[in-house]
Amino acid sequence: KAALIISDKHDEIRNRILDMDRGGTYLKGEGLFHKDQKKIIFTALNRKELGQLETFVKGIDPEAFIATLNTNDVYGNGFKPIQ
Repeated sequence: KAALIISDKHDEIRNRILDMDRGGTYLKGEGLFHKDQKKIIFTALNRKELGQLETFVKGIDPEAFIATLNTNDVYGNGFKPIQ
């Protein structure tokens, strides 16, 4: 699984992702309505971790936006080796 998370409390969410021994990437975004700059977190995780992520993001920022994605394969540190 993969998730894109948009929240003004991205630092707190980042810390919790790191506590799960996962990583991620900040992407730069701009809102369509208010044109404000946003940091978007992209992270890959397994199904169990996705449930944990959704729970703690809701606890940190109930107004956060989370889009989850099904992934066929994830390669790299913590997942399959790059072939």
